[in-house]
Order: sequence, then structure tokens, then C-alpha cells
Amino acid sequence: MAGHLTGLFHVAIKTADLDRTLRFYKDVIGCQEAPRPPLGFPGAWLAVPTPVGEAIFHIYAGGPARG
Repeated sequence: MAGHLTGLFHVAIKTADLDRTLRFYKDVIGCQEAPRPPLGFPGAWLAVPTPVGEAIFHIYAGGPARG
């Protein structure tokens, strides 16, 4: 078999509805909010445990999500 996905480390997601996106990833997927530095635009970092450590989901909202 050719290569296959064995894990995730970093995922970037754009959204026009930050609150709804956070509810989905936290309530349905089970991600935990992670510390995020003040980047000057709305968003969040979410952590999800994997067998080899945490994968981070970076949620971008506002202007950066539209560009």
C-alpha cells in the first residue's frame, strides 16, 4: 500500500462564524481550547490529543478568514 495518514500536527481552519465553529470542535469533536497569543484578529487555538501528542487546530476568523 502507498503511504497513508498516520496523524495530524497542525490544521488551519477559516470560519465566518467563530462561536459556532468553536462549539462544533469543542462539543462534538472534543477539542480543548489552548492558549493563543494576541494576534490582532479573532480566532482560537484548539488542542486534540493523539497517540503521539497534541494536534493543534488554528481557527481563523474575521479578515484573515476571508482572504
